[in-house]
Amino acid sequence: MRKVVFGIDWVGAILASASLAMLSVISNDASSIGEAPQIVLLSIALACIPAFAFWMEQQQRRGKPALIPNSLWKTTAFSSICVMVLLTWAILQSIEYLLSLYFQRVQGVSAIQTSLYFVPNIVIGVVLSVATGFILHRISVYWLVLITCCLTAVAPLLMAVNDPDWSYWYASFLAVLLSPLSGDSTCLFDFTTRGQPLIVYRPLALFVVSALIITSTFPDNTRALAGAVFNTFSQFGTAVGLTVVAAISSSVSQSSAASHPHSRMLAEGATYAPQNLLEGYQASFWALFGAAMLTCAIGAFGLRDVPNKGMKKD
Repeated sequence: MRKVVFGIDWVGAILASASLAMLSVISNDASSIGEAPQIVLLSIALACIPAFAFWMEQQQRRGKPALIPNSLWKTTAFSSICVMVLLTWAILQSIEYLLSLYFQRVQGVSAIQTSLYFVPNIVIGVVLSVATGFILHRISVYWLVLITCCLTAVAPLLMAVNDPDWSYWYASFLAVLLSPLSGDSTCLFDFTTRGQPLIVYRPLALFVVSALIITSTFPDNTRALAGAVFNTFSQFGTAVGLTVVAAISSSVSQSSAASHPHSRMLAEGATYAPQNLLEGYQASFWALFGAAMLTCAIGAFGLRDVPNKGMKKD
């Protein structure tokens, strides 16, 4: 009993769990991000992050159990891959959600037709899942991750400059096709609570790289912890991504409606006119493009020593 009480970092567990739980609640109702309860939850969740890091440092100094020791982040490759999977997961889930909203609320496409628009997305995900297994031993994982991340960055850029009057095949098709490349694995088709189609991916290439880094860098007694931290970051990315794009989209759409008196809010303030929504979605796509470029930069710098790690040598 004493080991359970004093051998576990309960304070760190509470801070980490509370932050993740509140961000998950916010992301599940992202449309109301501007309301007071959501703002309070977001503020507390963000405040828990530096508090968690400070507590980990204090625990290590006193030689007491730390949930995630800060020393874990001294490995550049591991820190880089954790940030990359967080950003990649945030980008993938957010862009699929925004694409669905863009097609239905801005272009006025039906839910069935929107689902058909995502067929290239599913096909390329399955193809890449199979192709990765055939080419992984022929190409450096460093370049595989870097190339797929750079190609994925093109998707939000295309949607940021896309005109709703353009044909689907002009820009939207390419955006749908390129968006899952950095999450090149089997995809799952799901729906949000509001009935919006959503594609769920697993960033296979990043998981492969993380496995190589963890097995070649950390001792046996630390590998399980490192793997758990990596998986936590991947789940954390979804909540962070949807929360951030919801905040950006809502803020820009509201500002657009206020600056254009002719653009009336519809359904008693429940939503905005298509032109207002368009500005909000475009701002979110630009933010996702910036996050994608940041992912590429982190990968180019932080994964420089990864190419030969874990590879079989004849």
